[in-house]
This record gives sequence, C-alpha cells and structure tokens, in this order.
Amino acid sequence: MVDPILLPNNLDYTIAAAKEAKARGFKLLLDFHYSDDWADPQHQAVPHAWAKMSHAELQQAVFAYTRDTIAAMRKQHVMPDMVQVGNEVTAGMMWPDGRLPAE
Repeated sequence: MVDPILLPNNLDYTIAAAKEAKARGFKLLLDFHYSDDWADPQHQAVPHAWAKMSHAELQQAVFAYTRDTIAAMRKQHVMPDMVQVGNEVTAGMMWPDGRLPAE
C-alpha cells in the first residue's frame, strides 16, 4: 500500500515481515496494491497522494514507487521471489484512470 489508512502495510512493515519470512525459510510474494487501502473488484482507488496526477504523472509515480520499493528490499537483502502487480484487477486498477471497459 502506498500510504496505508488503517493498516501498517507500509514499506517498513513490509521489509520487517519479509525479513522474518526469509529467516524462516519462506518464499516471498510481494503484491503491489497501488492504493492506500485494500483493493478488490469493486474498489480500486488511486492513492490519495496521486489522485490529482495526470495519466503521465501517474505512470511515473507507479514506476518510481515500484522501483524504489524493490531497491529498498534489495538493500535490506529481502528480495521477493515473486512480484504481483495489483490485486483482483480484472476491471483495472487505480480508478478511474486505469479502469478497464466492462466486458
């Protein structure tokens, strides 16, 4: 999550959890929600800090956030084994900008 509202799922929390998982021998799946709250098929909100960005600015923000997160995890020696972009994104993500047309 970009700037979590209710949950501690920020980068520091994620790195701490990743360190514990790796120490226990687990594989790590990193799932980028690109939201400030949980994402699901009916809720794919743009992070508040990115809400007024143009499409091009939003693309750059997603790129930078993703790059910086992976770099921070690499620096802490907790690289994910897999990376998932989005969660339940059948209809797109970061609405309305990234909303896909209905089928």
